[in-house]
Amino acid sequence: MSVELTDDQQELIRWFVHEIGIGRLAKKFCVIWSFESEGTLSKMDFTGDNHPPITKPTLDALEKAGLLLCTPSIKRTISTATKYRKPKFRQRETHRRCALTRQAYEAIVSNFDSLLLETRVGVKNES
Repeated sequence: MSVELTDDQQELIRWFVHEIGIGRLAKKFCVIWSFESEGTLSKMDFTGDNHPPITKPTLDALEKAGLLLCTPSIKRTISTATKYRKPKFRQRETHRRCALTRQAYEAIVSNFDSLLLETRVGVKNES
């Protein structure tokens, strides 16, 4: 399986690592989704003013690459049925708890070369 991250995805991982390193972002952090497509970091986990765009597809790609562990929280709702319509079942992701993996830090140090080696060879780089 080949994993190639976009420049924006690589920059977001670099930003996470930097912010955790200087203590502005908690090692385990929460991304809260509004009804727009971009998420925001929980004020309890992030003490900075601004952060780069964070989207679900970006977090999904970083998780697939093994750089991030995420646990989504799903809200499920059921609308009230009437005699004219059936109830509607809806679900949406409200937030996602995230933590970087060791591979995220290794990818930054190697300028993402360790990530490419891991996926091409199929084994983890233990150096």
